[in-house]
Amino acid sequence: MNYIAKILMNSLYGRFGMDDNFKHIEILSKKEFNKLQLNNFNVYDIIDLDNNYLIQLNSNNLDTILENGLETHNINIAIASAITSYARVFMNQFKNNPNYKLFYTDTDSIYINKPLNNSLISNNEIGKLKLEYIAGSF
Repeated sequence: MNYIAKILMNSLYGRFGMDDNFKHIEILSKKEFNKLQLNNFNVYDIIDLDNNYLIQLNSNNLDTILENGLETHNINIAIASAITSYARVFMNQFKNNPNYKLFYTDTDSIYINKPLNNSLISNNEIGKLKLEYIAGSF
């Protein structure tokens, strides 16, 4: 269950932090295409398909103009930023600690020259570090 929670949290972080500047591909009749004011969009490509056009453009606000329903990407940069900010604050206790020689760190892992205090380690408690292996001798 903890593994599932970890995977979900990692996926949600990626989802909240993704770039939603998607390109949108649409087939429009030439009549619809002429009504569409393309100066509001970044048009990347237009292909003539006899009575229709295949267009590729930036999708920002396109949903309201094409009346294809609301397109939601469910992103929130503030949530993604809060997650990485909290990770940086948490990991600073190892980065700025003269008792450890730090070799590597990222948002959820560290490589240091000696064992951590047992109160910081748990294989199944969310928010604690998991001891995956000890490299070499200290």
